[in-house]
Amino acid sequence: MIVLAVQGPVAALAARWLGDPGPTQDGRATFNPLPHAELLGVIGFLLFRAGWIKPLDVDARLFRHRSRSLLALLLPILATAALAATLLVLRPLALRSIGGNAALTVSTLMLTTHEMAVRSSLLALLPIPPLLGTYLLTLVKPTLGPLLNRSGWRWLGGIVVLGSLAAGVLEPALASGASLLRGLLGY
Repeated sequence: MIVLAVQGPVAALAARWLGDPGPTQDGRATFNPLPHAELLGVIGFLLFRAGWIKPLDVDARLFRHRSRSLLALLLPILATAALAATLLVLRPLALRSIGGNAALTVSTLMLTTHEMAVRSSLLALLPIPPLLGTYLLTLVKPTLGPLLNRSGWRWLGGIVVLGSLAAGVLEPALASGASLLRGLLGY
């Protein structure tokens, strides 16, 4: 659930920085993963090692800095990728410093969380409600935001994403992304 605790507050703070205080007022600027958990996203984490946060109610019409919007909306994805890289780099240190069975447990947990963070970062780029990539669509057409934020679209999109994960359609891209990051870090 570390992925939720990173991606959620960074997304809320990015929206606030752009001019929409709604997500922070909704209590989403917290590192507590529970306000960011969504049923289908958590199912994705548990079954496919790739999930998503509960969508934020973002209104792109309130954004002050259109030129910075793309970067700000990518910040949660970049923060999650940075978490993945950090876990991979710190894993050998954990193995050496803890020792015994506890080291293997912590190392496995770090590797699993790393994989979930990478896969969730890549998944979040898709412009499908409830994923963060949906907000990229709202940059093109801000009036789409209220429509895409409706729970019906979120549930339908979540079912489509889970179905795609279950069918293995997204697996090559997710596995390649994880492999690429490990290669860039020398692992």
